Amino acid sequence: MTRGRLSRLFLLSCAGFTCFGPGGIGRAMAARSGQAACWTRDPGEAAEPGYMCRDLSESTLNSLKGLTPAQVVAFFGTPGGDGKPQHFQSMDNTPGHYTGYVDLTYRGGRVAAIDAMVAKRNPDGGAGKLLQFRWGAGQSECSDFPGSSTPCAQ
Repeated sequence: MTRGRLSRLFLLSCAGFTCFGPGGIGRAMAARSGQAACWTRDPGEAAEPGYMCRDLSESTLNSLKGLTPAQVVAFFGTPGGDGKPQHFQSMDNTPGHYTGYVDLTYRGGRVAAIDAMVAKRNPDGGAGKLLQFRWGAGQSECSDFPGSSTPCAQ
């Protein structure tokens, strides 16, 4: 399976269950970085350096444009999947927030491409419709977020 397919399956299978760790639901968004803000490993569970606790809203995704790897790591509060700042998965289960994954590509030491798949959390903790967001420096952008005039082809 591809990482994207695994992430989509995770999004749908973990909605509202313990895989989001204690305290994930209902916490405020302010300064939600690092894993401890929304996810705690079970005893003996392997570390997941790509898990983070940010709402992956359209404005969050747009704010990643042009950041350095160090700035991305500081923003998310974790080093990224496999310890590299390229793949991050939001464990934020707060109703109304967007959770999912984001893949980053760097050129010249800065984020040059963003590919994300997210879903808005419903009040019951379940995931809503999957939304895609793609951006490439100097290329076209698409977004399935509400109000976007450039939807992604699904």
